[in-house]
Parts: sequence; C-alpha cells; structure tokens
Amino acid sequence: MQTKDILEELNDAQKEAVQYNDGPLMVVAGAGTGKTRVIISKVAYLIAEKLAKPSEILAITFTKKAASEMEERLDIVLPYGYNDVKACNFHSLAEEFLRENAYSLGYSTNFKIMTQPQQILFVRDRIFDFNLKIFRPLGDPTYFIKDMLSHFSRLKDELISPDDYIQFAKELENKADSGAGDNPSTVAQDLQTSVEDRVLREYAAEHLELAHAYKTYQEMMAMADRMDFGDLIFNMVKALKEKEQLLAGFRKKYKYILVDEFQDTNYGQNELLKILTLNEKKNPTNPTHSTNPTTPIITVVGDDDQSIYKFRGAAISNILDFKESWGNVKEVVLTQNYRNTQEILDSSYKLIQNNNPDRLEAKYGINKKLNSNTEKGVKPQLLVFDNATEEAAAIANEISNLKSQILNLKYSDFAILVRSNNIAMPFINALASKKIPHLFSGNEGLFRKSVIKNIIAFLSILVNPYDNFALFNLLVGEFVGVDFDRLSIVLHKVRSKNIPLEEYLRESKGEDLDKDLGKDNLKKIEDILNIIENIRRESIQLSAGEILYRFVSDSGYLKKLATEEKAGDILSGEKIVSIAGFFDKILSFQDANMDVGIQKFMEYLNLLLEIGEDPKDEVNDPTYDAVRILTVHAAKGLEFKYVFMVGLSDSKFPSRNHGEVIKFPVELLKEGDSESDPKVLHIQEERRLFYVGMTRAQERLYFTFGKDYGGKKSVKISRFVADSLGQENIDPQYFKQSQIERIEYFAPKENVLYSTRLKLKEGKLKLSRAEVDDYITCPRKYKFIHITPIKMMTDPRVIFGRSIHKVIEEYYRFLLKQKSIISNSQFSISNDGAPQAQILKLEQLLEIYQQNWSSEGFLSAEHEKKRYDEGIEVIKRFYAEYADKINVVEVEKPFRFEIGENIIDGRIDAIEKLDDGGVRIIDFKTSEIGSEDDANKRAKDNTQLSVYALALKELTGELPREVGLFFLMSGHIGTFVPTETIIEKTKEKIAKASMGIRAQEFTATPDKRTCEMCPFNRYCDDSAV
Repeated sequence: MQTKDILEELNDAQKEAVQYNDGPLMVVAGAGTGKTRVIISKVAYLIAEKLAKPSEILAITFTKKAASEMEERLDIVLPYGYNDVKACNFHSLAEEFLRENAYSLGYSTNFKIMTQPQQILFVRDRIFDFNLKIFRPLGDPTYFIKDMLSHFSRLKDELISPDDYIQFAKELENKADSGAGDNPSTVAQDLQTSVEDRVLREYAAEHLELAHAYKTYQEMMAMADRMDFGDLIFNMVKALKEKEQLLAGFRKKYKYILVDEFQDTNYGQNELLKILTLNEKKNPTNPTHSTNPTTPIITVVGDDDQSIYKFRGAAISNILDFKESWGNVKEVVLTQNYRNTQEILDSSYKLIQNNNPDRLEAKYGINKKLNSNTEKGVKPQLLVFDNATEEAAAIANEISNLKSQILNLKYSDFAILVRSNNIAMPFINALASKKIPHLFSGNEGLFRKSVIKNIIAFLSILVNPYDNFALFNLLVGEFVGVDFDRLSIVLHKVRSKNIPLEEYLRESKGEDLDKDLGKDNLKKIEDILNIIENIRRESIQLSAGEILYRFVSDSGYLKKLATEEKAGDILSGEKIVSIAGFFDKILSFQDANMDVGIQKFMEYLNLLLEIGEDPKDEVNDPTYDAVRILTVHAAKGLEFKYVFMVGLSDSKFPSRNHGEVIKFPVELLKEGDSESDPKVLHIQEERRLFYVGMTRAQERLYFTFGKDYGGKKSVKISRFVADSLGQENIDPQYFKQSQIERIEYFAPKENVLYSTRLKLKEGKLKLSRAEVDDYITCPRKYKFIHITPIKMMTDPRVIFGRSIHKVIEEYYRFLLKQKSIISNSQFSISNDGAPQAQILKLEQLLEIYQQNWSSEGFLSAEHEKKRYDEGIEVIKRFYAEYADKINVVEVEKPFRFEIGENIIDGRIDAIEKLDDGGVRIIDFKTSEIGSEDDANKRAKDNTQLSVYALALKELTGELPREVGLFFLMSGHIGTFVPTETIIEKTKEKIAKASMGIRAQEFTATPDKRTCEMCPFNRYCDDSAV
C-alpha cells in the first residue's frame, strides 16, 4: 500500500483533507463529493505513512449499516492483516466501552438494552410504582408512557440527569411560589400576573412529576440490569468524566478519531467527542489542540445542508459551531460533485440559499456551490396534474416509456420519493396496474402479513377460548383451509346461542356439524382443535417460542412451506422469512423478560399492535430490479438515475410541525437552537430534506404536483419547488389519462414476488466461516439457515455451550484488559514488585454463567437442573485446572480476508502463545469426546479450524504452530499442525461452497449422522432419519 496509490485518484481538495493530520479538521462535504472515499483514503494514508497503527484509528458513523459499509470499503482498500481499524456507530462504541469496563463501573457485563416496545412494556408493568397523577390518568393509566419515554430519551441526549431535572423543576416551583412580588400594579396587571403565576405553577408541577418519574425509571432499570439506547452515550460520558484512568486509557488507545455524518450528531455525542479529543484546560481566547500528544486528533466530515434528523435530537449547531468548539480547526470544502448533473446542482443550490444566514457558507464565507464532473444535463422538470390518480398514472407511464426507449436502463434506476408513507398508495397502484416491479420502503408490516395474522389468531385462541373472531380467522386461513361460507353458517348459529365457537365445535352433535361443514372441513377442524388442546395443556411449561414452534411443526404447515419452497414456490419462501421474523420478535421479548410464557407474550404483542409498532417485513432485497418508492429520509445516502419527487403540495412538503406531546423545556437546551423560532427551524429542516431529495437524482429530476388531493381546501404547490426553479420559471403541464386507463386503474393488481438473491458486494460473495461449514456439511441445510431462514427454537445443547463459552470469553477478556492496563500504566510500581494482573473470581464466572443461561427447550425442570449443575462443574474444573495454563493473547479475534471472488469473515475463539514463541488457535467445545485420539481425529476433520488457520495466515503471513479443539467436559485437547496441503484443501472447500451457492445449487447430501444432528430433519424431505 503506497501513498501515491492512495492519493492518485483524489482531487486536490480530497488530497488536502487526507494529508492534513496535524490538528482538528472539518471536511465540509457536499452531496456526491466523495466524502466516504476521503474517510477511507485518510485511514489508508495514516497507516501507509506510519502515523498510526490500524488499531489506533477509530471511525465513527451514524448507523450500523453505514459502519458495516465502511468496514467493507476498508477491507477492500487495506492490505491483509490491517483490518483492526475500529468502525462503528456511536451506540455500538458506547455499548462496547460499558461492557468492557462493566466491573469497574458497577454494571453487569450482560446488561440488556431495551428497544422502545420493551421500554413501554417495562414501564407498563410497573406503572403504579411511579408517583404519578398528571401523567397517569385513571381512565387510561398507560396513555402517556410512550411520550414520557421519548421525553426521558431527549433528556439523556442533552446529558441531563434525573437530579439535574429535579433541581430545575424545584427552581420552577420556587419561582411560581414567589408570585409577582411587591411591586405596585393596576387591577389588570394583577389579573395578568395571576394567570401567569397559575400557568407557571402548572408548568412546574408537570416537570416536577416528570423529573421524579425519570429518576424512578432509571432506578428500576438499574435494579433489573437494563439500559435503553439513551443510556449508552449518557453513561459513557459520565464514566469518562468521573474515571480519569478510563479516559486516559481510551485516549491512549486511539491516535485519530474520524466522524462521518457529523451534522447528524446530538448534544451528548458531541460532548463525548469533546471529552475524548479536547484538552480540559483549553483557553477559549487562544484554543490549542495538538499540544497534548495523548489526545486523539479529530476529523469530522459532514454537510450542514443535509442535516435532517432534528426529530431524533440531531443538533445542527454541532457542525455550525465546530470551529469555535475545537479551535485552530483546519477547514476543507469539497465542491467537486461526482453524482449529479450541473442543472440539478444549480437548482438545489438555489433552494438551499434560502436557509441563509444559518449555514456554514454564510457563517464563514466559504463557497459551497457544487460543480459537476458530468454533463450539464436538463433542468428539473415540473409536471402538474388535476389529481393524485393522474399524477401516479403519468409517472408509471413515464417510467415504462423510458425503460423501453433507453438501452440497459433498469427499473432499479428509478425512485419515487414521498414526504411520508401515507401518500404512496396511488403510486403503488399505478405501478402495479402496469405490472412494473416495485418495492416500497414503508411496505406492509410483518403483523399485517396474512401468514402472521393466522399465527396471531392461533396464539389468541390459545389464551382466550372465547375469542370467536380469532378462531374463525384461523380456521378459514391457509393453516387450516376450512370453507369460509360453510363456517359462516356455523358462526351464525353460535352467535344465536351466545356460546364460544370452540365450545360449539367440540360439543355439537356430529350430524349437525357434518351437515353444515361437510366431512372434509370437519376433519380439518377436529385435527386443529386437537393440536390446540394438546398445546394448551402443556403451555404452562413452555415458552411462547416453544409453543409457536409446536404449532407450526405439529400442524405440518412449516414442512409444507419448506417442500413448496424447494419446488420453486417463491411465495412460500416469503412466508418462511415472515415466520422467521415473527420468531425474532418472540426472541427479543424473551431476552428482555423473566416471564417468557404465552400470556405475558400476548400482553407484549397486543401492546405492539396497540402502539402501532409493526416491524417491516424483511423481504425487500436490495439487489431486486424494481422501482423504489421511498420516503426522502429513507433515500438519504442513495442515488438513482431518475428521481420523481411527488405530491409536492405546500401542505405536504413542508410537513406540519406537530412537535412533542411533552414539550422539552427550552431552558434545558444546552446549546444551539434554544432562542430560535421553532417555526423557522422547522421550515429550514424541511428545506434541507427537500435538498437531500433533489440531490439523489443523477441524471433527471421530476417535481410532480396534483391540484386536487381530495381535501376541502385548494392546494398550493410547495414553496420549495418555487425556491428551486424560480417562481418565474414554473410552467405547468397537464398529462391526462385516457378513459380506458382510468377504468384499468381499478383492475386487480398482481403482486411482484420477492426473489432470493446472493450476498454480493462488487461481484464478491461474502461468506462467514459458519456458512462455508454449513454448505460443505449439507447444501440444503445451508439454504434453510442462510437463504430462506427457518428459525428454530434454541437447542438445549446450544444453550449449554453458549453459556460456558461466554464464561470463558469474559474470563480471558478481563484478564487481557488487566494486563493491558498494567503494561500501559503511567503510575510508578511499588517496591513490592511488579503488579499482577487480576482475574475474575469463580463467583463472578458463575454469575456470568447464570446470566447467559436460558430455560428454553429442555424436556423438564429436572433435565434443565441437571444440565445446569453439570455446567457449574465444568466451569469449576476449568477455573481450577486449565484457565491459568493457557496463555491466551487474543480472544474472539475477528478476521476478514479475500480469496478469489469471495470475502470470508468470522471470529477465532482464542489464540494462545506457546513457549517457543509460536501461536496455537484454540476452539472450546462442550461436546463429549472419548479419548485424546478421538479428539485429534475430530480436530483434523474440522473445517472450522482449517478456515481459522487460513485466516491467520492471511492476516499475519504465517500459519499457526498448531490448531486445536479443547473439549471442556473431559479436558482432552485435540490438535494438528496445519500444513500448506491442508490450507490448499481448505481453499478448495471454500471454492466449492462459493461455486454451489452462486449457482444456487442446494441439493441435500443426507447421511445418518449429519441428519441426526440437523435441526431441520423433521420437515426436510431428504432427511435420512
């Protein structure tokens, strides 16, 4: 990796941003100017110039997806063995920090992070433990829960503790109690003052109640070993402020910190960066940064014109005030655009000028006008229609015409951008009527899928035999398939008798039911009622996940889907993915709750449905050739050749500013917008969002508008269209449908089916170590797990192994952390000798074991207890006999390397340094093994170990001295010496797996041992058992 190669394809401004590393740097990167390339190149430059080791560079971005994409880009640019650059989002960084330092901070390493639905359920279960009156109306005590949690989250974003909030509320109360004072006044003034005092007292009472509720919520979470996402940054900032040693360690670990999408950071994230990269005694009149060599140098990359997440707490003031906050900041502005035509750039620039003077360009006098490296192009085109139906039909026609006229144009080159999901339906219908494939980012949620509705119906009737509607839906749905009309006759009789449908079906005389339903329908009903009865009888001992698995398995439905999917039925594959998504929701619930039974889960599910929490169904393949229908927010970071910004009325874009139900006190805002007019701030944010939408278009941009969207008021065109094109240039054009087209619009629509695609990145197939192993074991098993994922309830063997693995991981992770602290210590050593690294105590290991244990899947309580006690004995033996005899130098080491047209990644359990200086890869196993000879044979046949050996060679250039399986139950270690011959065979296995997966060849390779161990043997047609 040569410096000249890194800089070769960069323009002058990009080179300047990459090469400047002497102090804080702000890279103002306009849309399409290659900001990600700058970040990647800067990392490579730092390494090539030996300014930092890969492990001394921290790259932070805004989302997990963006962090993952950055990692992949780094993998391509950096040589093998240089993949230690840390790329993550803020929350992942904070979570890792808190877990690594959990013991010194008083946390468990296994604390759970609650999602919003989990938070709501957590508070709902404890709502009467809060001292609430105003925010717990007796008519609906849970009414304000979601709003209170949003309020608490905002407080954490602003780094306001419960005690800070209580103090603020008490000051409000004191101010209200002090009254108007003794100044003489008129009667009118007295009346006005009385009203103001009453309003202030109410305001103070509201916030005092909220402040105490906030404190109670935090205390409850701490007792339950829980955090929410707002806690992560808050607690990390608190820890770094209070623990000098942790701050010093973090600063020593990283020399350079790079932050992408800086305009999207909130106050707390900005403060975290200040703590990490600024000297505490910075002189505000003459700020300096680089005088302290232990402080990391920060580079931020962002664009104030693309700050669109104020509703999530993002503070545009962070980027606007960066130079004042850090001092001596080098500023580089990227204006060379590689995405859009000049006409699109000129129009978007004209739009965003209306946000002056609250922009970097106006504040610092810099030039942010973007220059395209492509053709001038055509101006954005405005299309005006009579109504939404005409608007949608015209866009569908335009897409169809362009697709047929332009060679190699794909449907995925088109995007329709909407301000909100609720205006997308006419465009979905118009595309469907012309059979144009399309994907909608706000598509039908998981809970609204017919297959999931049937699952919910089963769970509902299971817990409530009186739910006639649920049972009726279950019986006429695809799980059972009873004739709708015949069952309707029965339901009518049930209603007249005022008895539950289930009771009637079980107890009515056979002749009556046979006459009403027919023998085939009656048989189906009897079978499903027997299944329900059996599961209901055992449900008290089963988790919600186990109950659902019993149902989809015992009913034969899962096997039916698997068989149909194998025969090429794509719709069955979709349904399997949806069922797997529902199992994920159950798993999320079980991870967050002690009570994992069906009653508790149904409370949780009903809560999700009640609050409108409906997860997106995961069937939208990014490689699928289809027109994208997206909100503008969802389109950020994407680009399309042709973009239609639709529904551009002034009442839709800008949207109305509904604000927060519980208003955040402006007095508590730390920086930025506390004195600005909220209406002005909202319009500025909406204008930036419009700018983001415009700059998604590479070649052609369309603005579309319907004069009648069905409301009572006349509709005006969005002010942002006028801002972009100029009022004088708006020339409406009218496209009308033919009468036939207006009729055809209401024809039945054909669903565009999901198509399974490979995990390809720039032509390279990404495979994990486990995926290679699964495919070599059985291609059909690979497909079940990785292509059309059929989620299984966790096997007790997996629970046992995972719990013990976690114990070993935490033991060595803590030990290595202690050794690192000692080796990096700047404190003097006492005369007693060199300090010894501390180790976790046995009691702490057993606590970790207990925290990671799950009762899922065991045959009985007795079975679980015996297995649990066996694990305790394994841990005790490991602690007493083996732990200090293995010189582990790395644990859970990540790897990623390229081989041919494949990217292989994974993690190595542990790397041990041997006495002669060589290394041995160790993989811990909790399975039984008879002898050391058996252990050696198992190790040599293990594809996993061979891949690990290959990975280490790719990373370091050398093979490990040995690789081995450590069987914890017996203490046997099976090892072998990896040779070049073995490595070549491993490469052949990877090539074989890759070739089969690319060809989508998933024929089963059954044998008795493999099929006995396979969790899918119950409904795989090819199973040998």
